[in-house]
Amino acid sequence: MYIFHYCCDRCGIEADAIQGRPGYYEFPDGDRIPVLTRTVWCRRCATLTVAEGLAPMEVLREELSRCRAGLLDDQHREFAEAVNESLDSYIASRMKAIALVVERFQHRKSPNRCIECGSTDYDYVELEDDRMPDAITHPNCGGVLRLGDHCLASPATFFLLDPEGNRIHMGNAT
Repeated sequence: MYIFHYCCDRCGIEADAIQGRPGYYEFPDGDRIPVLTRTVWCRRCATLTVAEGLAPMEVLREELSRCRAGLLDDQHREFAEAVNESLDSYIASRMKAIALVVERFQHRKSPNRCIECGSTDYDYVELEDDRMPDAITHPNCGGVLRLGDHCLASPATFFLLDPEGNRIHMGNAT
């Protein structure tokens, strides 16, 4: 996972944005699916943290239809090529993954939630060219959170969520 350290130029608050934090949805039958997360400013936590990044069902169903029709955007074609996978194989594995998510979450009622507190009161941090921005407006004081250090780290824990996005517990990443 990557850790990006920010400091506000006005109030001095420090906050870390963590990308790639490991977590799983755990289903009643014991199956687990990795949680996709996005960096957010959570108003309840009053800091940078992560929230679920589960796409809306209609978006997932549209993507599944595009895959069935063999329609991939350039980013997916480039990825398949980079990992030396045939387009047919890539499309098949992508369809399988999307179909699993649609099947498992089709009846979900809850919106995406903050991983730390479960709140839905947050704003996504917009990436710049697929990377964390150098500056983020600090919602609490109007200053600017400026990127300082960043590093690659190995997580010592992971989190578990139920299918509705409620925290089950934190576990050791052994």
